[in-house]
Amino acid sequence: MKPLEYLFLFLVFPGFLFSSIMGLMVSWVDRKVTARLQWRKGPPWYQNFFDIIKLFYKETLVPQGASKSIFFGMPLIALASATLVSTILLVVNGMPS
Repeated sequence: MKPLEYLFLFLVFPGFLFSSIMGLMVSWVDRKVTARLQWRKGPPWYQNFFDIIKLFYKETLVPQGASKSIFFGMPLIALASATLVSTILLVVNGMPS
């Protein structure tokens, strides 16, 4: 496989973009079912996307005793760790053809 094909598999299917969108949709189904069990209507399908957009505009509060670089760098390290593990699992289990 060529490097661009690896990148496509990582980002699109069943990669990061696909997993993100499917996670938001499954979360919507969960919220909808919970609302129906409580005899409520529930949120529209796009509510989780609006919640993500709203989250981007919120102010980030850094604790007083925390190092700013470590505080902002840890989510990046967590994402890189998850990416590394998924890549290792993909290589160990064999690439899809």
